[in-house]
Amino acid sequence: MSDQLPFWIVLLSALLHAIWNLQAKKTQYKGAFLWWITFWGCLFITPLVIFYEWPRITWSARLWLFPMLSIVSHATYTFCLAESYRRVPFSIAYPVSRGLAQVFIVIAGLLLFKERPGPWALMGVGLILFGIQATAPGAFRERVQLLLHSPWPLMVAVCICFYTTIDHRSVQVLPPLTVCLISNIGQCLILARPQLREFATVPRVDRLAFMRQTILWGAVSTAGYSLFLYAQHIGGLISIVGPLRETSVLMGMILSFFVLKEGFQWRKIVAACLIVSGIFLIER
Repeated sequence: MSDQLPFWIVLLSALLHAIWNLQAKKTQYKGAFLWWITFWGCLFITPLVIFYEWPRITWSARLWLFPMLSIVSHATYTFCLAESYRRVPFSIAYPVSRGLAQVFIVIAGLLLFKERPGPWALMGVGLILFGIQATAPGAFRERVQLLLHSPWPLMVAVCICFYTTIDHRSVQVLPPLTVCLISNIGQCLILARPQLREFATVPRVDRLAFMRQTILWGAVSTAGYSLFLYAQHIGGLISIVGPLRETSVLMGMILSFFVLKEGFQWRKIVAACLIVSGIFLIER
């Protein structure tokens, strides 16, 4: 990438994304967890948006189009993600959905936004995508059969591509925190009923601890996605920053090894080498 600032911002965003996804993996009440971290994220960034970004915006009906589409796509993604984590093993659902999404995003960047990343960058994207798929256990045929029997990972991938494309267009006409806030508010309103119903099943004795956790992870999650939007706002190509953010898979593997004491098999070592090589090629 010719401008190194978006590159490093996206890597930081990927680290934060991996950290909060690790917690989402551990929690039993995934839908409620995702709703509450979105809710707290709204509260954290609202003062910044009101006092720093909104005074500089000249509002019009056209400006609301893309944030409204973002709300729908993010809300659908949150619902599909929770269902995917419930119905499909995390170790398969995560790399399959994230890998497919980046293929769709690269195609969108080339066709919709007429982006033309250099050959080294495209090779780096390819290595990252191969590395993501190498993290999934089982043969490729097994993953295809899984997609045929459970559409949730594919639906998550489509939602990721859609909201990433919409948000990329949104930050070209609106400040990034404003885009993040409008989207988060919409998600909270749309998903409040089903996710709060799930929260009601959390034992009363555990609710205070659950809420404390969601406050922390709400800050981490919102910071991570806001940084990703900011990287695009200052010129990052969607066909590059989208796949680059998926280096969170590598960071997630490292965190799982140290925090969850998961094994680091040869498959994960190969995947790590591919992803790191892809990062270096993009950075050229």
